[in-house]
Amino acid sequence: SIWMITKTKFRNFRKQKKRFRNKKGLSSGINAEYGENHFTHFETRKHTTIQNKHNNNSNNNKPSKTLCTHSVSKQTKFNSNWKRKKKKMDDSIRQWWNSVPLITKYLFAGAGGLTLAANFGLVSPMSLVLSWPALVHKYQIWRLITPFFFMGQLGFPFLVNMVFLYRYSSALEMGTFLNRPADYLFMLLFGGFFLLLIGLYMQMYTLGMGLIMMILYVWSRKNPNVDMSFFFGLRFKSAYFPWVLMGFSLLMGGFPLAEIIGVIVGHIYFYLEDIYPLTGGRRLLHTPQFLLNFFGQRPLQRPFENANVPQRAGHNWGTGHALGR
Repeated sequence: SIWMITKTKFRNFRKQKKRFRNKKGLSSGINAEYGENHFTHFETRKHTTIQNKHNNNSNNNKPSKTLCTHSVSKQTKFNSNWKRKKKKMDDSIRQWWNSVPLITKYLFAGAGGLTLAANFGLVSPMSLVLSWPALVHKYQIWRLITPFFFMGQLGFPFLVNMVFLYRYSSALEMGTFLNRPADYLFMLLFGGFFLLLIGLYMQMYTLGMGLIMMILYVWSRKNPNVDMSFFFGLRFKSAYFPWVLMGFSLLMGGFPLAEIIGVIVGHIYFYLEDIYPLTGGRRLLHTPQFLLNFFGQRPLQRPFENANVPQRAGHNWGTGHALGR
């Protein structure tokens, strides 16, 4: 009986052990399956997250259709506005240039263009100045013209000279010499001739400032009562403008030699043209006929150039009245 009890207990122990082993194997299998499924689910979710993130980045980097349309419309609007402003600016410049009188236009363009070309190295400045040996021995006849247009180095004085040239030459040509381009050109040729003689004698290299001062002096004598203002609120009549400029040049430490020569030449022209004929003298300055023909201008009839009318000598006593009637 003891053997049977021991055998029965050993058989039960083996059954329990076998049952325990089966139960443990089942649990391990379940855990393994759960772990594999969980790992597969995690990898799938991770892959899906990475893919979604990549798609989002791609969508962010790729501009949307609305954004592209807005950018294109903004660029088109900017281009159209720029073209409109550029066309308006070009029209304004063209309109201003067409409003400049004929002689002044060529003076301004020649002085500005030649000075810029010399300062930027396109032309040698020494080939533009007035030189008697170069005229006589090398036959460089262009030196008779270029000293009037070469203004020297660039800077503030150059800008001031260009403003004076444009303003007062335009005022003369559109005022005193209105519809008389031949007479205005003759005045410039007359003044240029005397400036050349003085420049050769005094060995002056440039004559542009002298020409500008001549134009300014003639304008101031033709329009003596224009109110003007200068630096520091100084106010004066236009008849004193040339002298104010020369005084300012002295205060700045320079000697206004070119300005003085320009005033002298301008006064010679003004005296022979306006003062001397009015005082009973004969008019000595006449515009050449070839200039009048070139511009299609008729000779100007002055008030003191009327036909000679014979006058009675002595005092004109009138008709008188008979006495006793």
